[in-house]
Amino acid sequence: MLLYIIHLYILYPHTQLDVQDFDDIKSGYKIVFRFAENPFFSDAVLEKTFSFDEEGALSVRSTMPSWKPGKVGVLMSLRC
Repeated sequence: MLLYIIHLYILYPHTQLDVQDFDDIKSGYKIVFRFAENPFFSDAVLEKTFSFDEEGALSVRSTMPSWKPGKVGVLMSLRC
């Protein structure tokens, strides 16, 4: 899913990307994508969070877009 979000970020110049480190930088970070109105989904903000436990195992969580009708297939076709 992150690949598709990055494609949207490239296609739509009215977007902003922020990387937020956790207080303890070793425990992870979050990528926040802020979008202007677009034809694919209604969300203004999508997030991808990468966190590490004490043993170093990676956990990844992301917000799923609220797709507009008929648009998820269009976005999938952008895949490299």
